[in-house]
Amino acid sequence: MNKQKILLLLIILIGIFLRFYRLGDVPSSLNWDEVSWGYNAYSITQTGKDEHGASFPLSFQAFGDYKQPVYVYLAAVSVKLFDLNPFSVRLPSAVLGSATILFVYLLVAELFGKTCEEHLIQPVFVMDHPKETTPLCKPHRNNPELIERFEPYIGGKEIGNAYTELNDPDLQRHFFEEEVKSKAEGNNETHPLDEDFLTAMEYGMPPTGGLGLGVDRMIMIMTGTHSIRNIIAFPTLKSRKG
Repeated sequence: MNKQKILLLLIILIGIFLRFYRLGDVPSSLNWDEVSWGYNAYSITQTGKDEHGASFPLSFQAFGDYKQPVYVYLAAVSVKLFDLNPFSVRLPSAVLGSATILFVYLLVAELFGKTCEEHLIQPVFVMDHPKETTPLCKPHRNNPELIERFEPYIGGKEIGNAYTELNDPDLQRHFFEEEVKSKAEGNNETHPLDEDFLTAMEYGMPPTGGLGLGVDRMIMIMTGTHSIRNIIAFPTLKSRKG
């Protein structure tokens, strides 16, 4: 287990401890929302109805306000398991709050692609990526949890990719094996274990850097073209039928 995973696990464990420590005692009494959730959850488990007599409703109303139905039904499970008490009412919140730590970690790369790239209008270099983003790059000389990689962005588009090539065959094999494990866990965006590449690297590989520029994307920016098909000289076409 690498240092980053150990750190993530430690953060998750600390988060779980802080969320669950004296969960049923602090605060000493339930607030109005918790009272409503607990009462309706208990009512659902006993009668299948809320406090107003509606059977398995999709909305709950109490104290002149609407309450989250998902939380009520989650609380119904914990109330059924642990009886009606402050701990069981607050348990769904503690579980979801702890799971949020891992959820946010896994979505960082996706959030960057969805929310940041399109706003990088002025030319900018995004540097020193997390090492999980590619198994072919050399770890950063000052921080082993990062890699020596940069990507130039112009007009909300990635126009290139560059990094210091990894030339340690043992470390490269380790990274490939991590990719195989990740694929087995359901991640389809992984690099396969390339034995020929590893064999070639074992013979010796000098310090190397790689740089790839998307010339077609640069032409799109310079010509104001929105479709890459209008830039490529011979774009792939659909085959004719009949």
